[in-house]
Amino acid sequence: MRARTIHDYRKHIEWLTRYLSEHHPDVKVIRQLTADVIRAYVAYLKNERKPYQGAGKRERQTKGLSVNTINIRSA
Repeated sequence: MRARTIHDYRKHIEWLTRYLSEHHPDVKVIRQLTADVIRAYVAYLKNERKPYQGAGKRERQTKGLSVNTINIRSA
């Protein structure tokens, strides 16, 4: 696996972890992830997350990521 792929996977896990700590603080270990929590995360990505959030000048004010981006981040 390429170093960039590993880096991206780590970022995706970091974003999920941040979401869980803010929206589902009771989820501490992977066994506690349920289908409902994952569905809520996908809904958050689709409806609330800003594209390029935290990326300075690239950050957009619109909410919601594309379906393709959501699929990549939740794979």
